[in-house]
Order: sequence, then C-alpha cells, then structure tokens
Amino acid sequence: MKLNEKLYFPVIFFTIAVACRICLFPVVFPDYTQFYDPWMTYLRVFGPESILQEFSPYNSPYLLLLWLGSLLTPSNMLVIKGFAVLFDLLLALGVLKTVEIFKPIGNTPYYAATVALILPTVVINSAAWGQNDNIIGALAVWSIYFCLKDRNHLSWIIFGISFAVKMQAIFLAPFLLAVAVNRRKGFVTGPLLAVASCLVLLSPTLLVGDTPGRIIGFLIHGTDPMLGVKNLAWWVANLWQWFPNNFDQLRLIGVALGFFAAVALVVYGFKASKFSRETILILAAFCLIILPFVLPQMQGRYYYQGEIVLFVLAFILPGSAWFAFIMQVVTMSTFYIAFAGADSHHWAFAVLSLGVVLVLIGLFRANVLLRKQETVREVIVREAAAN
Repeated sequence: MKLNEKLYFPVIFFTIAVACRICLFPVVFPDYTQFYDPWMTYLRVFGPESILQEFSPYNSPYLLLLWLGSLLTPSNMLVIKGFAVLFDLLLALGVLKTVEIFKPIGNTPYYAATVALILPTVVINSAAWGQNDNIIGALAVWSIYFCLKDRNHLSWIIFGISFAVKMQAIFLAPFLLAVAVNRRKGFVTGPLLAVASCLVLLSPTLLVGDTPGRIIGFLIHGTDPMLGVKNLAWWVANLWQWFPNNFDQLRLIGVALGFFAAVALVVYGFKASKFSRETILILAAFCLIILPFVLPQMQGRYYYQGEIVLFVLAFILPGSAWFAFIMQVVTMSTFYIAFAGADSHHWAFAVLSLGVVLVLIGLFRANVLLRKQETVREVIVREAAAN
C-alpha cells in the first residue's frame, strides 16, 4: 500500500476505532450472558478463593484480573470489555513497534497501529464479544517483536506469561523454538524461562490455599473436550470440517498432525541458513495459522494470533496484504455463520477452510521466494568482496 505520509489519517483511523467501541460496548452476546456475567458474579460473591472451585475454564491470571476489576466498578460489562479494550491498545502498540523495525522512517507504523484497531476481528472480539483472545494476541506480537530484536530470553518470558493466561498461546512455541535453534542459542534456557514465568504468574493463588498439584492438573484438563462435548471442530474453518465427527477415532490423528507440523518447523529452523527478519515474520504467521488448522477441538477465534501477524506482514512484505484480507473474510464469515445458529460442523466451514489453505500456500511460496532472493544477494556480496 502506498500510504499518504500525512499523520492526520492515523488520527482518523483511531477516531473510528474509538467510535466502533463506543457503539458496540452495549452489545450483549450469548457468551456474556451464559458465561462471563455469571463468572463475574461468582468472583464478586466468593472472591479469589472461588478460583479453587474451577467454576470457569480460564486460568487463574485472567480470573484474578477480572476480580481486581470488580473492585473498581459494579458493572460486570465494564470490567470484561474494559480490559479487552485496554489490551487492544497494547496490541496496537506492539504492531507499531514491530512495523517500526522495518519502516523506521515515515508514519507507516502509525498507520499499521491504528488500522489494527479497526480490523473486524479485533473490534468484534473485544468491543462486541468481550473475549480475551486479544490478550494472547497482544503478547504474541510483543514476543515476536523481541524475537526480531534478538532479545530471545525476553521473548520466551512473554510467551510464558501468555501461556499462563490462555493455553492457546502454545501455538507460538514451535516458532520460538525454530528461531532459537536457527540462531543456535537460547533453545534450552528460553523454554526454561517460559516455564518459570508461567509458574510465577500462576502462583498467586497459592496465597488463597491453592496447591501446585491442582494448578498443574487444571492445565492438563484444559485439553479435555469443551463443555464435555466431543467435537473435532467448533465453528472453525479448518481441516476437520471435511471429516465426520468421529472424535475418538480421529482426535489422536489431529494431535499427531499438529505435533508433526511443530517438529517440521523446528527441523527447518535447525537446517536452514540464518533467518532474516522477514523470514521470521513469515514463519511466525505460518506457525500460528497451520496449528489451529490441523489440530482438533479448535474454535474460529484461535486464528486470532496468526491474523495479527499476517496484518503486520502486509506492511512489510510486498504483495502479502491479501493473506490478511482472506483470513479476515474467513474468520468474520465463521462468526456470522455461527451466530446465525449453524451447527458447529457445517459444510460452509469446510468451504471457508479452502481460504486458509490458500493463505498457507501463499506463505510457503513467499518464504521460498524470499530465501532465494536472500541467497542471490549473499552470492553477489561474496563475489563483490572477492573482487
């Protein structure tokens, strides 16, 4: 995109973002009435000790955050959506700083940050839906940012914090490990730091009578079928919409596919020449899209982290804006179909999954072309130095 260098356009985008959130704030989605509002009421009545009763599937850091918010206002809606909007700002700042690495001159980082705030999935997820995917989305962007800055330890620490908040942050782990082995540093200390930061964030509940065994057990139970219902896919455009819902027979195959994809990315990182910053961004996007695509028990919201990285990539890599556009169309379409009352296993999701396949193919092709260009440049530099 050829962006106008006038700074008043980002101001206009930011104004639109604020207006969208004000208009959507009163919207009440079924998830709020069925889950979030009762959880908030439970926290208000019983305090942080109620977390030990596992009344919610979310990890304790997010529930403690909601409880702290409940001390500031009697409005459950204000607490839930207020925190969501605050993390939208953290997300936008992460987008700004990441784009700034590649575009330090001009106002392009400000365009990226403010347009990120009006991305349909970002606006719907926080301002309308009140979901918390933007928390791990924001932390994923910052983790990738520090990875690009070659501050690997800080990148792993942020990942550990993100995982403590929500288990879907695990999609970023193969990428971080691939970069670590590619750089030949931090592939042991990094994961250890991630585990440490995760445990530190989970530890405050020990003050109200929690035990390490319950904390670990709760994390393990997070992989159980949602609400006890054995569905291979929950309103998501991924691979398993093309198969019958034979949960017990196909679940392990899906897990194996996810494991294979993760291992393949790490092996690629080990065997490939040193990654450029552009390659790192492509690899992050590919990792965050392919895992929700092949793993079972996914939801449409689980593409959130990958969508944000694709959006950042649109400002960095020429010709890549269509990746972000397709994923926005796919995700918003799945939201619409789901809220229209369709079954979680619907033919429309299978059709939409072809869009995800196109994005994965496009990312793969972009990486191949980029690596070829980098190889040619290296050869030219070596020949010039020899002469």
